[in-house]
This record gives sequence, C-alpha cells and structure tokens, in this order.
Amino acid sequence: MALDLWPESTEEELHESFHEIMASSWDKILFYRIGNEFVSFIHLSIRVDYVEGTESSPTGYIEGVYVKPEFRRKGYSAKLVEAGRSRGRMVKKERLQANRFGHPFGQPC
Repeated sequence: MALDLWPESTEEELHESFHEIMASSWDKILFYRIGNEFVSFIHLSIRVDYVEGTESSPTGYIEGVYVKPEFRRKGYSAKLVEAGRSRGRMVKKERLQANRFGHPFGQPC
C-alpha cells in the first residue's frame, strides 16, 4: 500500500522509513484491517516545525493516508482520521493538518 501512495520511493526506503516511524514517539502508523486483509493505513505525526495554516506548535499532522481502490468510499479513511484526531487530543493538539490539502480536517477547503 505504501508503494501505491509513494511510488517515487523504493520498497527498501519505505521499509526503513516504516521501521523508524514505528519506533518514533512523534510518528505513528495506524492500519485498518478487515479479517486478515489490511485495506488502509494512515501516517500521523506531531510536527514541531511550521505547518501552513496553523498558529501554534506542535501540531498533529497527516503525512499520508491510503485506502486500497476496492475499499474506497466506505468510510475507512474517515475512521483512521478520527483515530488520528483522538491521538492528537491525547497529546493536547487541537488541530489535525493534512499535507495534501493544507487545511484542518473538518473545515471547508
């Protein structure tokens, strides 16, 4: 799934990156599984650098979210985003930004 989301990366680069993310206290990967099949994931981070559209730091941030094509439009990414919001609240972040849209989730584009 990660190769589909980031096709410019190699499998080896993503493997190394995911290991670093899994060991990080600033980054998390959440997966959505149906039965034995992983159908979606989200990469969340806590950014301390400037994030466009925010006035405070640190900020909860969605680095990427992916849903397999055959499972899209069924609410799986929304469930992962909500899990990300919950994680942000746990670390006292009020906003969850996205790298693609540059605006807080839940607000108009």
